[in-house]
Amino acid sequence: MLEKKDVKIGDRIRFINDESLYTDAPFIIKPILGKVYTVRAYSYKGFYLEEIINELVNWINPVSNNIDSIDEPGFGAWRFEKLKTHPVIGYQIEKDLEPYFGKPKDKIPTLEPMTKQRGSKLKVIHR
Repeated sequence: MLEKKDVKIGDRIRFINDESLYTDAPFIIKPILGKVYTVRAYSYKGFYLEEIINELVNWINPVSNNIDSIDEPGFGAWRFEKLKTHPVIGYQIEKDLEPYFGKPKDKIPTLEPMTKQRGSKLKVIHR
């Protein structure tokens, strides 16, 4: 099972488990089974993905019925697998793509682009 400690920001991972994923929240954009995604940042139990940016959600504590936190929905690490590539081939592919996408290490995640894309609408989810 994949864990957060096994993945770095910028790594490519494949989505392999969509079982019971935010079934009570149809407004959340979810990954597609079998598709490859790029890790943008770490979430509470997994990852935020570069290809998917969701609006902030008010997470409600079911015991106190108060707002527990306000976060973007993330996706659990156990729902992904790390891509298996040969180190030399993977390195050559990255070098070949640099003119088009830049170096992977040049991408430093910040919160500014996320907040600008989301707007100010918040959704509410009971945990």
